[in-house]
Amino acid sequence: MTPALAVSVAALLAVAGAGHLRRPRALVAQLRRHGALPRSAVVPVAVLLIGAEVAIPVALVAGLSGSIVLLRAAALMAALVCLGFAGYLHVVAGRHPEGVPCGCGLGEATAGPWTVLRALILAGFGVWVALAPLTVAELNGLQAVTNLLAALALSIVLAGLPVARSQPAQTPMVG
Repeated sequence: MTPALAVSVAALLAVAGAGHLRRPRALVAQLRRHGALPRSAVVPVAVLLIGAEVAIPVALVAGLSGSIVLLRAAALMAALVCLGFAGYLHVVAGRHPEGVPCGCGLGEATAGPWTVLRALILAGFGVWVALAPLTVAELNGLQAVTNLLAALALSIVLAGLPVARSQPAQTPMVG
């Protein structure tokens, strides 16, 4: 299961990073809208964020190719970045009780408990990958395919969680 967690973290960070790479100005605008950073820090934070969202998944995947030391180091970095996300989103949600888009690059979720929870879950995945017993054998063969499928399912659920939770409940239509 450890490789599945690593792939899930890598996938979500990579998707977020790709979204931010495609629209870096939108990320900067969203960070300004959040009002949680000094204006002079917004652009440098956006650049660092995009860099982390691109570099960490690459390092995780490279680690999964056989370097357990690299995998653990990248997982620890992912955990720290995701803890930072959780703290930042908690602050943003407190500053905007009326709701504001999170700017996560994973859909139009509102910064709030569900985006904080997603970031904490990803941080937990990173900690698990960094600390759990793991052998190179777990990264090969059928186990690798199983881990990849599990990671895909985890990634889809985690990416959609905040968006799904922010949608109003649908009442069924009666006859």
